[in-house]
Amino acid sequence: MKVVFSLLTAAIAAAGFTSASAADALYVDSNTVRQVQKTLKDRGFRTGGVDGRMGPQTQAALVNFQRAEKLPPTGKLDKPTLTALGVQKAEGSPKYGAATIRKAQATLNARGYKAGAADGTMGESTRSALRAFQRSEQIAVTGELNPRTLARLGIDEPRAAAGASR
Repeated sequence: MKVVFSLLTAAIAAAGFTSASAADALYVDSNTVRQVQKTLKDRGFRTGGVDGRMGPQTQAALVNFQRAEKLPPTGKLDKPTLTALGVQKAEGSPKYGAATIRKAQATLNARGYKAGAADGTMGESTRSALRAFQRSEQIAVTGELNPRTLARLGIDEPRAAAGASR
């Protein structure tokens, strides 16, 4: 009886894990993989080319990127990884252009918040700097850009976005 109960418990746990994994799985097409490869290459991670295929070199580069960003090093294109790469926006966050993100990064760095390179991508160092800034300003701590955070940084979002189109 104990053996049957143990097997049943293990089967239920495995089914829960499988459905959680399936919920985290994303459909990623070759265009997304190509964009990821280009972004990784631009950031100094060697993918073995930009061909839209998730080969072993791309997966190794992805693992190295995930480690650098303090994400679980799975080698898979999950939501946190795509968001950190700037390929997919975080859920619920407004869409800000690279010019606005760059301006926020430069402003955070100038104020001593260590947002990392002003490269226009929302990496973990930028999110961490945003959280610290938001705490210091006593506004909602989200680690994301929003109108209130931009205002406290002294950034006029429309003007920053207009600068990107010039």
